Amino acid sequence: MTYVPNSAVWSGSATALTDAAGGDPTGITFERKTGGAQDTLIAVIASVANGSSGTLSFDVTINSGQEGQTITNTVVFTHDDLTGDNTITGTPVQVNENYAIALVDAQDVVIDTTQQGATLNFINRYVNTGSTTDTYNIQTSNSNYPGSAQPLLYRSDGNGNPSSTYQDTGSDGIPDTGPVAPGDTVVVILQISLPANATGSNFSIDKTLTSINDATANATHKDKLGYIVPRTVDLTNDFAAGVVGALGEGKGPETAVVKSLNASPGSTVSFTLFVKNTSTSIDSYGLAVSDDTTAAGALPDPTALPAGWSVTFKDPNNGNSQISNINNLAAGASKQITAEVTVPAGYAPGTVDLFFRALSATTGASDIIHDAVVVQTDQNMQLSSNNTGQVSPGGSITYQHTLTILSNVTENNGTNSDLRVELTNSQAVGWTSVVYWDTNGDGVITNGTDSLLTSGAASGSVDLPAAVGSKTFNQTIKFIVKVTGLSSLDDGDDNTATLIVSDNVANLATKSNTDVTTIQAGLVKLDKFQAPDAGGSAGTYSKNPFNVLPGDTVYYRIVINNDGSQPVTTISVTDDTPTFTTMLIAATATVTSGTVTSVTVTSQPAIGATGTIQVDIDQLDPTETVTLEFAVKVDS
Repeated sequence: MTYVPNSAVWSGSATALTDAAGGDPTGITFERKTGGAQDTLIAVIASVANGSSGTLSFDVTINSGQEGQTITNTVVFTHDDLTGDNTITGTPVQVNENYAIALVDAQDVVIDTTQQGATLNFINRYVNTGSTTDTYNIQTSNSNYPGSAQPLLYRSDGNGNPSSTYQDTGSDGIPDTGPVAPGDTVVVILQISLPANATGSNFSIDKTLTSINDATANATHKDKLGYIVPRTVDLTNDFAAGVVGALGEGKGPETAVVKSLNASPGSTVSFTLFVKNTSTSIDSYGLAVSDDTTAAGALPDPTALPAGWSVTFKDPNNGNSQISNINNLAAGASKQITAEVTVPAGYAPGTVDLFFRALSATTGASDIIHDAVVVQTDQNMQLSSNNTGQVSPGGSITYQHTLTILSNVTENNGTNSDLRVELTNSQAVGWTSVVYWDTNGDGVITNGTDSLLTSGAASGSVDLPAAVGSKTFNQTIKFIVKVTGLSSLDDGDDNTATLIVSDNVANLATKSNTDVTTIQAGLVKLDKFQAPDAGGSAGTYSKNPFNVLPGDTVYYRIVINNDGSQPVTTISVTDDTPTFTTMLIAATATVTSGTVTSVTVTSQPAIGATGTIQVDIDQLDPTETVTLEFAVKVDS
């Protein structure tokens, strides 16, 4: 330790004592002697009154390097009554160690920008400014980095690169530096790996080194990141972004349509799309499409298209194979995609927006382009079908026809179209024909219900009844044409009745069917009807189809009639159990008109089996009728 000059004070006087000989207050002399191994302070007090006391005080400074040492001050005194010197040893003073740490560089260590998924290394340097070797705990706090970006603490390899992680060399569970000598610098590299989809700005984390011997001895660096540059992708029409002719460059979705294609109902149109990776590293993208976006400009989840629409993504450079993703697209590279859009038949005219998207599930890079399909007006109808038949002289036959609307607008409303019907005969005499509107579609003329429209003898077309009303896509209008051959006709005579449906507004193309009828003197006519189960018995028989379920019963009725003018002999009629059914009720044959002498069911499958049903009739005279009935069960 070192004496502080002129710091000595005698309690008997308020005046400081001088270090030189002389000049001291009355009653005391004080002198500082130097030059020996130690400085010596000598004070001579002239007298001390009985019962009184005094103090001599002075200041010293502890020399550097004495940390951890013990200092003892020794006083030697004597007075007139003593024969020699007496020594008093003062209370030992322990010199404390000085624990301190400081930053070598600026407190804020800043990385301005980085990419998504990047690994950041913040190099922080600290110096031991204390008096002794110390160990410092390393702790982080106050982080607003993305939650999955956990900091790691690395040693430096000497070149500013991370080597091994810091571990706890003590027992408190906190990573520490290990021993650091006074004046030495310790480097701590804080490493943060950002998630591939991380975004944002102004990130910061505190990294503090704290002495394990003195918690007040600490220093903190702030490791800051200014901005995470998001990865990007550009989805364009026709050409890749950056190429002349590319449409829709830049971030979407666009407010206005970038590209629109015209399409007819039931057709497919194709958009040529390009996905370009405009980031600095490889990425992969999923493809999607929707007819709308959210308020935030994203695609809804799940995506949606109008009913019946479909979009298929294909790779034109790989055999037009169907794809849903683009994998491992290099930075700056682009990929051509074909988006095939199918419009359902009958879809109404108008513009349908389509928002195509490329999205990286890993990085979140996304772009949407706003395209559209303009559905054109398509007016069409179909009339089916052409028929042939035979009648006996004086007999008649009916033919069914179905008009199906194939338009994507409403027809027969007087504006888009006004449907009319016309019927003509190829033979002016000997034949009559009429056409009915089959109101209930059962294929049978019902007096008082079905409307007689016109005849083959009439001239020109007539409007359909108002009750037919307007019709939309796939709705039908059913007609029945009845043709009668006069009794004076000869075997082999024929007539062609032509049913014509036209549009008085002239938007729909005219459609026609022909019914060719031939006179046959001996004519066996077969009519087959079917009926659903109605509580264990047959429901209403008709020629119309109906739906069945596994285990249901279907009843069949075959009417065998001689519609000619001459007897027919040796008649055999066969029918098979339909596919996926078995025999449930045995076949019976009944004479329902006339006096047929021999009617026999000659073969049929057993109940629960499949096979052929056959009925034989020896002779069937004109107008006589035999009815065959049986039932089957649909397989479960």
